[in-house]
Amino acid sequence: MAESMFSRLARRVLGSAPPPQPPPRAPAAPLFAPVLRGDVTAPAQPAAMDRTPAAPAGDDGISNPNKPNSARIYRVRSALGGWLARDVTGQICITPALDPNTGLLAVVPDANTNFCFLIAPDMAPLRTQYDSGFSQSISGHLLRTGAEAVFLLRHPFGPAFLAAHVATADTPATVVFNHNTVDSAVALVFLAAEAAAVPAVAANAAGEIAALADRPHAATLLLAALRAGRLRPGLLEGFLRLLPSDELTLFARHIATQPADFTLVQQALPNDTWLHKDFADLVAWRTNRVAATHHLTSPVSDEDATLPVRSTPEMPVGLLLTSLLRADTAPRRNLCMLASARNEGVYLLDWIAYHRSIGFEHIFLYTNDNTDGSDTLLQALANAGEITLVQNKAGPHVGPQYKAYSQALTRLPQILDYRWTMILDIDEYFVFDTKRYRTAGDVIAFQETQDVDAIAYGWLLFGAGVDTNWTHAPTWRRFVNRQPGVNPHIKSMFRTNRFWGAQAHYPYATQAKPFIYRTEQGDLHHHHGVTDRIPAFATSPSADHAWINHYTLRTLPEALWKLARGQGDWTGKFDPRQAEFAPWLARTFFNLAETATEDDRRINACANGIADERERLMALPGVGDAEQALRRAWVGQLRNATAAFVGSAAEDGEIPEVTRLRMVAREHHTKPRT
Repeated sequence: MAESMFSRLARRVLGSAPPPQPPPRAPAAPLFAPVLRGDVTAPAQPAAMDRTPAAPAGDDGISNPNKPNSARIYRVRSALGGWLARDVTGQICITPALDPNTGLLAVVPDANTNFCFLIAPDMAPLRTQYDSGFSQSISGHLLRTGAEAVFLLRHPFGPAFLAAHVATADTPATVVFNHNTVDSAVALVFLAAEAAAVPAVAANAAGEIAALADRPHAATLLLAALRAGRLRPGLLEGFLRLLPSDELTLFARHIATQPADFTLVQQALPNDTWLHKDFADLVAWRTNRVAATHHLTSPVSDEDATLPVRSTPEMPVGLLLTSLLRADTAPRRNLCMLASARNEGVYLLDWIAYHRSIGFEHIFLYTNDNTDGSDTLLQALANAGEITLVQNKAGPHVGPQYKAYSQALTRLPQILDYRWTMILDIDEYFVFDTKRYRTAGDVIAFQETQDVDAIAYGWLLFGAGVDTNWTHAPTWRRFVNRQPGVNPHIKSMFRTNRFWGAQAHYPYATQAKPFIYRTEQGDLHHHHGVTDRIPAFATSPSADHAWINHYTLRTLPEALWKLARGQGDWTGKFDPRQAEFAPWLARTFFNLAETATEDDRRINACANGIADERERLMALPGVGDAEQALRRAWVGQLRNATAAFVGSAAEDGEIPEVTRLRMVAREHHTKPRT
């Protein structure tokens, strides 16, 4: 039989000579008690920390006389060499020599030998490289490797294992939880620690861990032990990380309704900003469900709202508790829209009026760095309560659109009032077969005849002729021709409280749990077993019950405005970032102009109520004036964008489509405007 990877790792660190026979074990030794070989000297049995209950066994529900109330303490060595230790900053690293003062201790309770708590000898705070905060213990699940006394440590929140970054000449290897395969994990050798070498503070902490390990899933017992002084606050986070999600949900629900216990948990996790602010904000909102304002701001610091979908192991416990409490929040309304927009003012009122008229009850609109005057219109609509306007402050690490979706689904309580959310751009319109359905709510009702968490809707791509110019008319009336067939890209509608982030095409489920994702016809669109494609694409695109009309570039002047508006401080000159976008835009524009030949006016039947809705919105204070001002400025903005592109210098090796685009733009620029 071929030798396993873990056997090879163990042989490298323990030596290739035939191992000596293990010393005899006492009957009470745990099943995974290590066999000690090589140059390590230690007792045959690990140090056992007995814990005598402060109250009679079973009296407080914490102690269990039927299970051992003890824990084993180990030193931890990498199978490739070096010892797990704490550096001066609290970062866990791997050092060549063992220093008893900084070398980490692993506590494994006899009552549950799948649990492991890493602690410092002096109980100083610890962290892994990318973890967002410090804790007195780093907890995880032990996975046996097949080699005796050699283990992997798996993060409780998902498929991530303890791994090490490569050491340099100046710095030791740092330790991190990552999402890579088991092959990249650090195999750990557990070596018994002598009882005399374990400081009293660490021994006492091990006793506290042992006392609770026999019933680790009873979250309320953690609070009881915390109140009674039987569990130091610094160990609470380690236990919370080990709770199954259903128990953690019960814990979140409990502290959300018990202020004294919530305060106790906040005191135990003083540096968890998600717990202190976001969880507290959610609790306050759930009490009365009143939105104080429809004007909100998402600061640059909201980039950390993308943590759940970027790296689960970095997640603070407070973030997970907040997300689980969001999932536990019952909605009261049906359907809302979540969108991100920038410099699209002339399209906004028609887009909002259309989606309001077909059954979207509210629109959460994120916007940033507008230079086209659209802020005035959006503020007037927000003042009237027609939209929730979120001023999205862009940061250096995350794109504003991605940041907006994550912030809305992780931090924004108000969106939880809606059972379903759809994410669309301003050039996308949700359309349905009016012979089957009257409203978007009817479309959802059809889907809900079976279990469903998210729905994928296909794109129909609309275009115009090369010579078509912009006119003052709604988008869906100006463009009636589309490409034949359905584009495989999809956009999604999903149950709001079951997701904690999204990209433009599909959402991310809380804790990456499987969810039921259906097509517009009700069949399965995607599931976790699919590995040959991402959810953004459909295998059999269809547009039968409902779909998305996508007006991606519209006319050439509008396409050039789209090319230009990527810069918040655009001054009429095209910089290299626009030049990189130009080849895609040129190819797409000419492709649509030449292939959008199929007449499709089905959206007109959906838009029957838009005239009345638009008139109602225009009558709101400030809306009509703002809309007229946008339209007056729009023609000049289109001319400026076209002139700037026509006057921009051709790059060396420019693709023929871009050269052709510049020639056609020159013809557009000389035409009179409507």
